[in-house]
Amino acid sequence: MTPGRVPSDLLLQGQEFLDPMAVGSWTPHVDICETENHVCVRAELPGVNSGDIAVSFERDGLRLRGIKREPAQSRRLLCYYCLERRYGRFDRRIAIGWIVNPRLARARLERGILTVELPKLKDRRGETVEIQIKGK
Repeated sequence: MTPGRVPSDLLLQGQEFLDPMAVGSWTPHVDICETENHVCVRAELPGVNSGDIAVSFERDGLRLRGIKREPAQSRRLLCYYCLERRYGRFDRRIAIGWIVNPRLARARLERGILTVELPKLKDRRGETVEIQIKGK
């Protein structure tokens, strides 16, 4: 192969690349940490608008869904030589091993990082609680 030349079978032609069906799915990377009062989940979502993200708490986990849209391209674009960035839909479920109150959760998107803070609740499993018996 001649330096600076790419075999034609490696090129993505403009029409094929711009086809929305050619865009797949991807999975954002996350960090999970805790403070004394919160569980914090941070997800990398560069280039994703907050209006394209849905955050929910289902059973025992956090669910992040959305779409990273491909920037508008000129129809004059003929080919790519390298295509590493991901676009398309994402759906990530994150198991949360703490007892949390999702009704008081807060989420914010800053500089491509989605941060979700889930307030912890006191774990009452294993506690002994006296229950009074009422009767006649």
